[in-house]
Amino acid sequence: MSTAKATLEIADKCPVVEDLDLTDPAVRLANGVLVELGMRRGFDHWYDNLDDDIREEIVEDLVGVIEVVYPKPRELTAEEIDVIAKEAATLARDMFHRNINRPVKDYCAEQVYVVTPQNSVTSNQPQGNRAMSDIKKNVLDLAAAIEAEMKIGEAGIVEVSSDLYTKLLPETLTPEIVKAYQDHTSDLVAGTAEALANIAIPAFKADEKLEQLSVEFGCGSDSLAGTIQRSKDYPAGGIPKEGEVRDPNATITKYGIVSMKYGVNAHANKGSLKKVRDGINKRAAEALAKA
Repeated sequence: MSTAKATLEIADKCPVVEDLDLTDPAVRLANGVLVELGMRRGFDHWYDNLDDDIREEIVEDLVGVIEVVYPKPRELTAEEIDVIAKEAATLARDMFHRNINRPVKDYCAEQVYVVTPQNSVTSNQPQGNRAMSDIKKNVLDLAAAIEAEMKIGEAGIVEVSSDLYTKLLPETLTPEIVKAYQDHTSDLVAGTAEALANIAIPAFKADEKLEQLSVEFGCGSDSLAGTIQRSKDYPAGGIPKEGEVRDPNATITKYGIVSMKYGVNAHANKGSLKKVRDGINKRAAEALAKA
């Protein structure tokens, strides 16, 4: 039970789909099952390699199965709620009869809204709609610049100039700054793998039942995750040479299998990319769907 509880606590911190409603018991259970599978050898990272739509469908299907077995409590009717409310009011009156004649604040009365620097729409603080419109303009400007560089080549491959990324950098980001950041990120991923191995190998040796350790932490708005497995079996000898006879079931075991993943904050179901993606779906449907 303690292992299951720990797994569920990990799953709550690492939802398999963005913006999952983990307050729903069925959704929380489905998320826990998928995270548990992802930590098992043979299933590790399988879910991450699926398309977003397929990942969401898997969660929805699991939730549906769970709700069939454990249906949600029946919603009370208005009449039942009214009866319960009257019983609660009677109980409260009996318990607190001494205060029954005290003046009660009318919370339904019109409230005065006080304008402050924090809530004023004329404040210099960025408002939600204004911030989103700024992001949208920036995305559209980048899209126009990238589109001007694009050329459809053979086999449906879109070609762009080799220095496109450098040309799109804002004035505040020089190629030197970007290279320094990317070098640091590469070293950070490698350093995390080394640190994970330093604690995992002694832990594997001390606990024969421990099969895997994983870590994940934020890098600003991005994230870095790593997993190390005790061992993993692979086909022995690679691809057989011509005429070579080899046991197809022969395997070799490798130890300390590390998998690292650096996630960039550009989710298909969140933020600017979600808006762009939804817009593309609509435009494509209008242009391509058959009547």
